[in-house]
Amino acid sequence: GAMYRKSMESKTYSKLTALSPYRFAIINPSVSQKGDSTINFDIFLTPRQNKWGFDAGTNLFYSTFSAGGRNNLLGFNSTVNFENRNFLQRAYRYLIDLEGTFEFDFSNFPRIDPNTITFQLDNTVEIPRNVELFNFARFLNKLNIVKDKAYDNFKNETTTELNVNYRYSDIFDLYRLNSFNASWSYNYQPSTRTRIRYNQLGFNYVNVAIDSLFRDRFLISNPLLEKSFTSQLFTGILFRDISFYQLSKETSKRTQFAIISNFEVSGLENYLLNSLVNVFEGDNKYWQLSSVNFAKFIRLENELRFYKKFRGKRVFAMRFNIGAALPYGADESIIADGAVPFIKQFFVGGPNSLRAWRLRELGAGGDTEYILGLQDVPPFASGDFKLDFSAEYRFKLFWLMDGAVFLDAGNVWALKGETGDIRKLGPDFLKQIAVGTGWGLRFDLTYFILRFDMGYKLRNPFPDPETGSYSAFNSKYNSFPLGNINFAINYPF
Repeated sequence: GAMYRKSMESKTYSKLTALSPYRFAIINPSVSQKGDSTINFDIFLTPRQNKWGFDAGTNLFYSTFSAGGRNNLLGFNSTVNFENRNFLQRAYRYLIDLEGTFEFDFSNFPRIDPNTITFQLDNTVEIPRNVELFNFARFLNKLNIVKDKAYDNFKNETTTELNVNYRYSDIFDLYRLNSFNASWSYNYQPSTRTRIRYNQLGFNYVNVAIDSLFRDRFLISNPLLEKSFTSQLFTGILFRDISFYQLSKETSKRTQFAIISNFEVSGLENYLLNSLVNVFEGDNKYWQLSSVNFAKFIRLENELRFYKKFRGKRVFAMRFNIGAALPYGADESIIADGAVPFIKQFFVGGPNSLRAWRLRELGAGGDTEYILGLQDVPPFASGDFKLDFSAEYRFKLFWLMDGAVFLDAGNVWALKGETGDIRKLGPDFLKQIAVGTGWGLRFDLTYFILRFDMGYKLRNPFPDPETGSYSAFNSKYNSFPLGNINFAINYPF
């Protein structure tokens, strides 16, 4: 046996209760009859009655669009979840998740004009221990890049996750996406306040089909946007992405901080090997898989959150988010090279960002193309660089109802483009910061928060073409003079 440590007993209990086949775990210590210096432990596990679990749900949502086009969107979202709590009789969890969404414009009811259809199938196997792929972490430990203590903690506090999923999205009049994804990931949780997710192996093939109207109207006049809307293969063998979350302890002044970071690289191993082959062959061509390009980009996003609690269940919350994505290894002969894929670009607006604007309506930079004249299609604005700030004051009203007032600011920009391009990040980027405010009602239903936020534009990211003013007040280009309605679940941050 080993020397008894209370921390090891607590860790054993925690790991046993985390095993999905069992509902309860009890550890009974007793002094051994062979001597009072020895402790025996009897472990009792209560299995769950059913090996399979099932859950299902349906959500109804409504959003307002600009008066020029689809301005009354009603949507349904349904989910079905199956869980095998003892997959392969080894305490693995096997999860099957089905999700579908249908959104349509009911302005001309009984005629229904579909706007968006999405379908997603997820298959996930969770292994309650560390299963190293290619022994990459051990290799880093042997090179002393990862210290022994850190490697031991990684082995003992990590679970492994294998995931295969498929997603279909059809944005009517714009584009259709078919996405196939497979990944091998590790979830490392050294404490209750710190979580790290390391996705080592990842392959994601995205097939893009563009509607002719969208191509003729938007892509031909914007080569950089056209490059981002191509079929691509995202790859990572030793490193795909890593996410970090840490929540500080509450101080004596009732303040807390949270840090959320994500770093993603696609195509690095392929690019390095391709470059090495080019050196020996004296070539400068980059590989493709049939006609599919290997996506090559680096993406970093960081978010800092601050919370201050007051008496009477009042809270001041603040969030600052910054992100950047850069392509690398561009081959001018390949149309998709030199641009970050559209699905990996940043966007703002909607219920969790600048709530006075719709999702993807704002940007890039001082672009007015959509807001001033292209309101008959769903917004699709995005960029390679993002600044996003929000502040909220939350307070109790009565019964289950809470209230909030908020201020949002930010925008997205392109990092590439010609000099003077209003979409590109430049020295006058602060003039292109959009500002909105609003109020909200939140209903605390114990298991989740039902949130209703009404956002109002204060400042546009571009000057009014007639007055030159950035103010959104009394502007005829304000698509939501009475406010933008947002429905969502839980807090935005």
